[in-house]
Amino acid sequence: MAVDVDEAEEIPADDPIQGYDSTFTHKKVGKSFYVSRETLEDDLFNVIAAKPKSLASGIRRKVETDAATIFSSANATTYATGPDGVALATASHPREDGGTVQSNYNSNQALTEAGIELALVAMAGWLDGKGQKILVQPDLLVVPVAKDLEARILLQSTGRTGTTFLNEINPYQGRFDIFVYHWLTDADDWFLMDRKFDFLKFIWRRKATLERDDQVSNEVARWFSAARYSYGWTDWRFIYVNVASS
Repeated sequence: MAVDVDEAEEIPADDPIQGYDSTFTHKKVGKSFYVSRETLEDDLFNVIAAKPKSLASGIRRKVETDAATIFSSANATTYATGPDGVALATASHPREDGGTVQSNYNSNQALTEAGIELALVAMAGWLDGKGQKILVQPDLLVVPVAKDLEARILLQSTGRTGTTFLNEINPYQGRFDIFVYHWLTDADDWFLMDRKFDFLKFIWRRKATLERDDQVSNEVARWFSAARYSYGWTDWRFIYVNVASS
């Protein structure tokens, strides 16, 4: 934080604090299938000929499933551990300067006005690595398909929800965008994010391509597709997580 400086006084210097290192290790995924020349010759309705395209769908499904584990398993280190050595969602994020641990996690909190307020208050209190306040202003609510209706009622209604007073405004109307994440696995999970912090990462090392390998001796062809990528986060201070207890 800047400090007051008198006229002609030397402006004091400060040193950045060492943050946590983030390492992304690319994984390889792929799928293939074999087909004989006779099968292709007898494929009068192009059923087999269209199958290679399904490999692309298989890769896409794998990519989406992997990326979604950042959210659906946010409170576990089973799939990913953050640069600070703990899960993305935890009540004990260590601070770079050794100060008091911080929390971005709650469990079994319903998606209600009270739940949103709890998240906003928590996010407003987050500190950086030196223990200084940061401006976290969430602008995206991420929900599973099962919470699509609840989210739209909560954030897009003109009147306040859950009250009998008809003249009360909805304080959250239009405040957040809604992203219905098809790949979330638990109907009770929801997440509040500030998208100005570019901490969530997905890195392509090699995007998938469709290739063919022919075995001449037995007249069998093999179609295959493979890709390499990594995913994770460099800092947890962009997201408040509410997941069902595991």
